[in-house]
Amino acid sequence: MDLWVSLEEAYSGNFVEVTRLKSLYKQTAGTRKCNCRHEMRTEQLGAGRFQMFQMKVCDDCPNVMLVHESRTLEVEIEAGVDDGQTQTFSGEGEPHIEGEPGDLKFVFRIEKHPVFERRGLDLYTNLTISLQDALNGFKTEITHLDGHKVEIVREKITWPGARIRKKDEGMPAMENNNKKGILYVTVDVEFPRGELTAEQKETIKSLLKQNSVLPKVSLLLTKKTRFLPTWIEKHPIFERRGLDLYTNLTISLQDALNGFKTEITHLDGHKVEIVREKITWPGARIRKKDEGMPAMENNNKKGILYVTVDVEFPRGELTAEQKETIKSLLKQDSVLPKVSLLL
Repeated sequence: MDLWVSLEEAYSGNFVEVTRLKSLYKQTAGTRKCNCRHEMRTEQLGAGRFQMFQMKVCDDCPNVMLVHESRTLEVEIEAGVDDGQTQTFSGEGEPHIEGEPGDLKFVFRIEKHPVFERRGLDLYTNLTISLQDALNGFKTEITHLDGHKVEIVREKITWPGARIRKKDEGMPAMENNNKKGILYVTVDVEFPRGELTAEQKETIKSLLKQNSVLPKVSLLLTKKTRFLPTWIEKHPIFERRGLDLYTNLTISLQDALNGFKTEITHLDGHKVEIVREKITWPGARIRKKDEGMPAMENNNKKGILYVTVDVEFPRGELTAEQKETIKSLLKQDSVLPKVSLLL
């Protein structure tokens, strides 16, 4: 029998009561034909003479009837229990008319959590911060499964996808609750929208001093001798989905904030111009119409080229003066982290 428990219960442990209808046999009036086995007996008739015969173990067995009774079981959810682990209650299973009832086995199933993901003893979650906090550093808290606070502090620049490791903040081991896994916090950075002024762009340029990051350049096709059957080789730059093409473009944080103009070399060598005047955030997707694959039945019909933008952040730590400049420039409020739902 599956027993669904929350991740909070799996973290802290709990006792739950399960009420069920238990089937059992009860004696009633009359007798019944039993299935009792006969035993073989040996009797000595004289010197060297023996006789074997069958003997019935019991008289007619009393009659029974199947009834259902409500039973409440207290099930212990041990701290650290994992999906698929079981707990067995002896004699609480289905009845047998000629023997003892079977066992009842509960199989623990862990419900999906809206904030934390469990992998073994480790926990994973996401934290969204503002671009201002990503550049200047930040201090915040995450509410854990049992309600205690986990402090997250960063003094250096934090880039999108950065993973912060908090030791002993994962799930407890069931055999030893003092042993705990790791909590991994993956950081997402929320960019401001819109476009900076010319003055702000100059400030960003002098502050970050990043060179533009050159886009990846495709490898041009050369003539090859092909043998049947023909397979479409995996390309290092472009991914094909039907008539559409997908690729990535890496730009600097300076270009992401100030806007940029660059080119991507297509499969046949022609240049695809990518221009952005507004702020570009990590994961932004630029759509270039008629730059996808040609349709085989009509080469004038082409799909779409989707360019997903990655933003390369500077490393290290800004000075106090630079942090103040960023603060006055971006004027972003700190983005509150996601908060877990407590029981």
